[in-house]
Amino acid sequence: MYNMLDMPAGVVPTGTVRREDDEALMDDTQWATDGNILLKWMRSAAANSVGLPVGVQVVAMRWEEEKCLGLMNAIEAMAKAQKK
Repeated sequence: MYNMLDMPAGVVPTGTVRREDDEALMDDTQWATDGNILLKWMRSAAANSVGLPVGVQVVAMRWEEEKCLGLMNAIEAMAKAQKK
């Protein structure tokens, strides 16, 4: 969609879903749905996703490709530093 609007965008891989993330998603004290159908659907769609890739989408305003690439570079560096 952002390409259609002529906005620079990209996706940076940051890791994978961990078992702790999956367990926390099912914990009502952290992610209570309180009868919210959308939240229940989101929870069921994301359940059992251990090992799947996680990424961050970066979007900038028109003519600001350098900002988009710079932010993507910074996110990638942080993700690599956390893996060490």
